[in-house]
Amino acid sequence: MANCIVNHIVWGQGKILSVSDRYIKVLFDDPEVGEKTFVYPDAFSKYIRYEDEECQRQVEEKLSQIKKEVEERAALAERERQAAAELRKNEKKRQMMKRRAIAYSRKRAERLKVRSNTAYENTERDTPDKADEK
Repeated sequence: MANCIVNHIVWGQGKILSVSDRYIKVLFDDPEVGEKTFVYPDAFSKYIRYEDEECQRQVEEKLSQIKKEVEERAALAERERQAAAELRKNEKKRQMMKRRAIAYSRKRAERLKVRSNTAYENTERDTPDKADEK
């Protein structure tokens, strides 16, 4: 891809000096513009276009692959966010059910205590005292 001719939407025609994993250097024909460095392959999505159709096709494939990977990462992040929200929701439900169960147990214990006290009092009234017998 080095030494290929490209066209920039503002600075016109230029020649690629070097391409790395993240950057591309272009020497433009206009001496006032000179050499510019662009983010590769992002610059080809808006600003630069190869004159050679095969090089342009390759860069477009790379851009579409990057776009697909970004969309997949975003979808994964969204699924993880939703799963975390669901976990929080389920945890809140579990805690609420636990609080309700504890409250129910306390009320039931109080009712049983009141019943047992009432039953004890009733049995005391029903049984004659030893003093009454004499």
